[in-house]
Amino acid sequence: PIAELMAGAQRVAEGDFSQTITARTGDEIEDLAEQFNLMAGQLQASYDQLERTVENRTRELAAVNAIAVAVSQSLNLEEILDDALEKTLQVMESDAGGIYLLDERASVLTIATQRGLDPHRVAGIDGLRLGEGFSGQVAQSGKPLVVGDSASDPRLTRLTARDEGLDTLAIVPLCSREKVLGTLFVASHTHRDFSDQDLQLLTAIGHQVGIAVENARLFGQAEQRLQQLEALYHADEEMYRHLQMGEVLQALVDVAVDVLNAQRSSVLTWHEGQQAWKFRATRGFGLEPLDALPSALGRKIAAEVIAGNGIATTSDLRVDLHQEEHDSDVLQI
Repeated sequence: PIAELMAGAQRVAEGDFSQTITARTGDEIEDLAEQFNLMAGQLQASYDQLERTVENRTRELAAVNAIAVAVSQSLNLEEILDDALEKTLQVMESDAGGIYLLDERASVLTIATQRGLDPHRVAGIDGLRLGEGFSGQVAQSGKPLVVGDSASDPRLTRLTARDEGLDTLAIVPLCSREKVLGTLFVASHTHRDFSDQDLQLLTAIGHQVGIAVENARLFGQAEQRLQQLEALYHADEEMYRHLQMGEVLQALVDVAVDVLNAQRSSVLTWHEGQQAWKFRATRGFGLEPLDALPSALGRKIAAEVIAGNGIATTSDLRVDLHQEEHDSDVLQI
């Protein structure tokens, strides 16, 4: 029996954890053989668990790497989000999902892309306020969330989502530099248990997508800045080419529209003798209401330019003009 024990130990050392030893001696050797078999079984279970852990970790790393590759192939935000969601649904083996982007100024989440949802119902889950619904809470807290039986969950605020028939959802924030840029959710129309490992994987994916979103936005800002500089350079050339003041002012108006991506622009000058504003150049305005506009804006512009050290702004011109009780023709501009 001792020789058999030694041979079994050697095979276990070589990785054969299925090895068992039978010793019917009725003494300490039999007890030792039983303990040896118990140890071999525990080693086999530990080895199997380790293999599963390595396999799962390899799958996670491959999935995150696939997402990273997908989102790094373009700086177009729409393409990035579409590719990222497609890959995510494949990796998570989910039949529906979507990505919300956060408008920080308005504190509103807008759905940027989705898969597996009824297109006619998408509008009903769009425009979530920060803190509203599942994605709104994730965007506000910055923490992932798993929801089972979503239709009966009291946190559900949009009836359209209930009509969609989604049962289980997993939602994670899109983060970059500890800043939430939106949310990513995957869903199933049937019940599904998302494990902690699933949530960790989805969180890692959300981080990759968040970085890609920030990079795309930075690229867009840089591109816009370049266009602005090119437009200003063009304006400088235009002003030097023209000798007539009217042509110079019109060039400035055109550049303002192009640089700021605006719909309308104008240059007004103050006529001291007439005590009124007069248009010198315009773009994007209709013709008829313009005669009324200078008198309508006169007091407001003069007061705000003086108070604002040369700058006057308004977030809603129609509201400001209503408060001044100007005629309806001006409000139509």
